[in-house]
Amino acid sequence: MVMDGIRSFYEKLYANTMKNDEQRDDEDLYSECPNLSTKQKEDLDREIDLAELRKALTMCKDSAPGSDGITRDTGT
Repeated sequence: MVMDGIRSFYEKLYANTMKNDEQRDDEDLYSECPNLSTKQKEDLDREIDLAELRKALTMCKDSAPGSDGITRDTGT
């Protein structure tokens, strides 16, 4: 009985969400997103060189692993 109440609650909750999402026009959603300039696109598409990668890694703070579970190992 309790499970039926919980299931009913979430079915109604997500049913309302689905209706609102269906009414949203994708073009309206994307109109709020910033656009990249041609130079920004080119910068993001270029190869990362070893010096740039090393610089980025040395700037990292020691912290917990990310969602991929990989920690930063300086080798020292």
